[in-house]
Amino acid sequence: MNRLPGLDLLRAIAIIWVMLFHGLRYGSPYRDFSVLGWMGVDLFFVLSGFLIGSQVFKSINKRKELNIGEFYISRAFRILPAYFAVLAIYLLVPITQEGKGLQPLWQFFSFSVNLFIDIKNSNTFSHVWSLCVEEHFYYLFPLIVLLIMKRSGAALVIFLSLLIVTFGM
Repeated sequence: MNRLPGLDLLRAIAIIWVMLFHGLRYGSPYRDFSVLGWMGVDLFFVLSGFLIGSQVFKSINKRKELNIGEFYISRAFRILPAYFAVLAIYLLVPITQEGKGLQPLWQFFSFSVNLFIDIKNSNTFSHVWSLCVEEHFYYLFPLIVLLIMKRSGAALVIFLSLLIVTFGM
């Protein structure tokens, strides 16, 4: 996919938005503004969904099929090395832990921290919840696309759309 300057601008806005949320939350006269920080994270999710969806549909358009193994391998090489490096630092160098402890290790390996997050007792590396949400999208989106490709029909599309909207809320 060619670079789209507009997407880079949106990404910059999302980064600034999240940084303002974290920076203004405590002791700032602008802390009321910080309640809008979730919008920066949502913007990241929308951008990621667009970019990943574009890759999937571009592959289908080009080859008339989706090589799901290739998709998962490319995602793994893009995300997992940095993720495991940061996780190793948190585990091996406790002084880097910004909180009270880590969630159980299996939650980091299964990308399920967001499902079992315990901010009161284990808030170190808790911000990984957003990556976990993205990983769920990476797992499910190609499978849903494959299902629709194999068994397309109005009833299936309506059913999946309702399912996604229902569980998305």
